[in-house]
Amino acid sequence: MDDSIIKQIHLAAPPERVWRALSDAAEFGQWFRAEVTGEMREGATVRCRGLYPGTEHMHWDMRIIAMERLRRLVWEWPAFYPADFPDDPESDAMLTVEIALAPSGAGTQLTFTESGFAGLPGDHRMTAWRRNEDGWGVQMTNIADHVAR
Repeated sequence: MDDSIIKQIHLAAPPERVWRALSDAAEFGQWFRAEVTGEMREGATVRCRGLYPGTEHMHWDMRIIAMERLRRLVWEWPAFYPADFPDDPESDAMLTVEIALAPSGAGTQLTFTESGFAGLPGDHRMTAWRRNEDGWGVQMTNIADHVAR
C-alpha cells in the first residue's frame, strides 16, 4: 500500500473559478458536501460536518497549512472517525491533503494528493486508505460538476 492517494482531473473551468470553489468556505462546502464553518485562510482551522446522507453525525476540523492563490491548497485533517478507531476515539492521527491547480488550455488541471497513511496504525491503515481513495473519486466528480455551472 502506498503512503499517498493521488488523483487528477481536468476541469472545464479557468483556474480563477476553480480557486474560488476551493478557497471560499461556502463554495467548498457545496461541492464537498459538508457544512464548513470558518474562513479558508492559511493558519486557520475550519470546522466541518458531513452532509451526505448518513454522515451528518461526522464532525472534523481542517487546519489550513498553505494557500497559494491559483496554485494550491493544503490542509491537515483527522485520519479517523471514532467508530473507525475504537481503541482510541480521541486519536490525533492526521493526514495531509494537497490540491494543486495548473492552467490547462481553457481549463484547469487539478491534482489531489492525500498523504500520511504509512504512519497510521497497521490495523486501520488500509481501511482509511480505501475509504479516502473512494471518497476522492466522488469529490473529483463533485468539483467538476460544481465549477461547470
